[in-house]
Amino acid sequence: MPHRKLIARLQAVVGLSEQDQAKLAHMPYKLKTLDDREHLVREGESPTNSTVVVSGFLSRQRVISARNQISSFYIAGDMPDLHTLHLPVMDHELCSVGCSTVASVPHAYLIELMSGSPGLTQAFWRETLIHAAIYREWIENLGARQALGRIAHLLCELAIRLELVGLLDGGSFQLPLNLLRIDGHL
Repeated sequence: MPHRKLIARLQAVVGLSEQDQAKLAHMPYKLKTLDDREHLVREGESPTNSTVVVSGFLSRQRVISARNQISSFYIAGDMPDLHTLHLPVMDHELCSVGCSTVASVPHAYLIELMSGSPGLTQAFWRETLIHAAIYREWIENLGARQALGRIAHLLCELAIRLELVGLLDGGSFQLPLNLLRIDGHL
């Protein structure tokens, strides 16, 4: 089940061979359902699994000066902590935004998978680079746009990403955000 959106995501950006798709379709995983604001992983932890978002949204966040700073959102098909294969200690938290379902895939399996598949290694590396580019855009967005422009940019980004994995419905999508919770000032 978690492989469907992951394969769709990777197909949209790099393409995958039939063999690599079959390897992803048979990856071992454990499903977990998260409630709104439930943490998947906390800063300082050392995960032994990577996560595939199956449904819902996760946020990458960190408390800075008593304020919760969100630096990324993750949707179905994303692997928000793939970097933990090489950077084993989390420097941020992953938290559910609304209800979410995630699949945990053992690092050992992913390492074995990539060692036997240059195509999957390239696809995962490209995904990491795409997430880094989105993060850079967020940083530039914060410094260059007024609040309305920042929100518009976020909504457009999410719409495009959701469309890539077949989750945009007639140009719209559900986003379980409460602006009071995010900003605290509305």
